[in-house]
Amino acid sequence: MTTLSILIPTKNRSEYLDDVLSSVLRWERTDFEIVIQDNSDDKKTQDIVRKYLGDSRVKYFFIQDDLSVIDNFENAVLNSSGAIVTAIGDDDGILPIVLEISDWMLKKNVDAVLTDKADYVWPDLLSKYNSSYNNSKIKFSKHINHSYDKLDPRTELLNVCQHGGTTMGMLPRIYYGLVNRKSLNAVRDLTGQYFPGPSPDMANAISLSLVVNELYYFKYPAFIAGSSSKSTAGLGLKRKHVGSISEIKHLPKNTLDEWDSLIPLYWSGPTIWAQSASIVMKKMGCKFSIDYDYLYARCLVFFPQHFHLIFEKLNGRESKIKNCVRVAYFYLYNWKLRFVNLMPKILKKIGKNDSSIIIVDNQLMISEAVETIISYTSKCDSKKI
Repeated sequence: MTTLSILIPTKNRSEYLDDVLSSVLRWERTDFEIVIQDNSDDKKTQDIVRKYLGDSRVKYFFIQDDLSVIDNFENAVLNSSGAIVTAIGDDDGILPIVLEISDWMLKKNVDAVLTDKADYVWPDLLSKYNSSYNNSKIKFSKHINHSYDKLDPRTELLNVCQHGGTTMGMLPRIYYGLVNRKSLNAVRDLTGQYFPGPSPDMANAISLSLVVNELYYFKYPAFIAGSSSKSTAGLGLKRKHVGSISEIKHLPKNTLDEWDSLIPLYWSGPTIWAQSASIVMKKMGCKFSIDYDYLYARCLVFFPQHFHLIFEKLNGRESKIKNCVRVAYFYLYNWKLRFVNLMPKILKKIGKNDSSIIIVDNQLMISEAVETIISYTSKCDSKKI
């Protein structure tokens, strides 16, 4: 039996994939598979993967036709066979403890497990917004344990809605999380897709929250969220994660037709996540609604150049005065969040460090970052014995 499927949908980023594959294939167990779903414009990824195809744990699928990112993810799930499914980007890292988590899920008949994650910025991600404070570093929480804490998926979904669909919060997901295949199949039975929205990670998370019952959180950095010069996360750090919907080629063709009339009409992290949350809940008959005022405030903080599109939607709401007051409140709240997120960097500049975060420099590849976390957690475990 294949215990775990690790999906890696990829397009034109072979330079990172090589290191990710070499890291995962060092694992000793053989009851997992890596499903590489390639939609690249050239054969560079094939050339990289070819040297690993002698390992039976590697499955490679190539489609050169134009596909949306949703189609690429859908094909990856369809080409997988594991009882438990997870997904990472081609510049992300994953630790072997995911196999132990998968074993526990199958033994306890658990639907989904969300884990903590570390953050890593590849050396090639350079911009005026991404200083040397981030590059070639692995960052993760010092507070690690091996306990499973139960979560209520519907409560977590309500929290996401209250934040305008701009965060995935603690929702179940295959991206940086693990999901029992039966839950994925339940989503597909209801919607016809595993990812029934324009953003695969958010669409998957929202839909799973409506079918999953047994959800747990494991406070261990089992995944490493990588940011590279070609990734969506990297575009965010460069402040380039924004544009016209019609110009974003990887979106599904029906994105504009299904667009929520209350969401500002431009592509960005907050708007595409909010749209995914809105459309998925509509398709699955969920009566929750995202807080549009929170969404508008978030957009004004991060994308003030689109204020006219944001105010256009705000002006179309009823109770304009009440809505404007709420937007103003959430606007200040989001600036506070930005300040809190910048605090570790500020402390670093004045010679102090956030004592709750481990930061390790000179990590030139994500495989090094993986080994760093394994080494740190092994030392922590040995001290407890």
